[in-house]
Amino acid sequence: MAVGATVGESQLQRIIRDLHEAVSELAKEYRESGEPITDDSTNLHKFSYKLEYLLQFDQKEKTTFLGTKKDYWDYFYDCLAKIKGANDGIRFVRSITELKTSLGKGRAFIRYSLVHQRLADTLQQCLMNQRVTSDWYYARSPFLKPHLSVDIISHLYELNEVQFDVASRGHDLDASWPTFARRTLGGANSPGHFWKPPSRSSSINSLASTYSQQAHEFPSSPDYGQGLMNDLNESLPACREDASTVEDLRLELDQSELKAARAPR
Repeated sequence: MAVGATVGESQLQRIIRDLHEAVSELAKEYRESGEPITDDSTNLHKFSYKLEYLLQFDQKEKTTFLGTKKDYWDYFYDCLAKIKGANDGIRFVRSITELKTSLGKGRAFIRYSLVHQRLADTLQQCLMNQRVTSDWYYARSPFLKPHLSVDIISHLYELNEVQFDVASRGHDLDASWPTFARRTLGGANSPGHFWKPPSRSSSINSLASTYSQQAHEFPSSPDYGQGLMNDLNESLPACREDASTVEDLRLELDQSELKAARAPR
């Protein structure tokens, strides 16, 4: 039975408030420490559980041809897999052979999106595809309620100012969210010590270039679709990089992530 079967909207709104509280605490933690958020953060644990709850709330039960249960990873895949410039995270997660379940891939995709500061952009783009969203969720899902979905996306945009150092591989994401950061021997010489945040410039340009195309292909109700478009216009920063430079950055980022995914553990 879907998660939302016995839960009223008042409790759903409480979960969204809890999500916002976790986002605020993550932003505070990052400001105070000056270091990227890792799996040691209890605020990250809370955020991950709350977001996953919302992604599974009133979700329609679907299975593969062989009977394997589908989950919100498949929703993201249906929305993004064929959209050039927005599917690099999809391709990266598909390259991680250690992940066996839809749930594990969904968690890896969320972590990838957090590291690349694209979670809000990605979810907003999916919600603009009302046809796929309606195919995946029943009416009580917050993603089919404009006043709730706008709140969720607004909260997620606050994470664009937070840096995360969370790996999409090396953990048993099929089983659970990680509760502690991996330790690498070597102290100051460890790879983690030299962690550098990825550039969002290529991500933002690629995503922005697909929104108008997707809005045309998947029309939605005026109050819902246009509201999301207005929010997007206000949220996305102006990007002035030369188009060829942006594309080079996107390809370089994508290739480096895939290379890391295939490296021996």
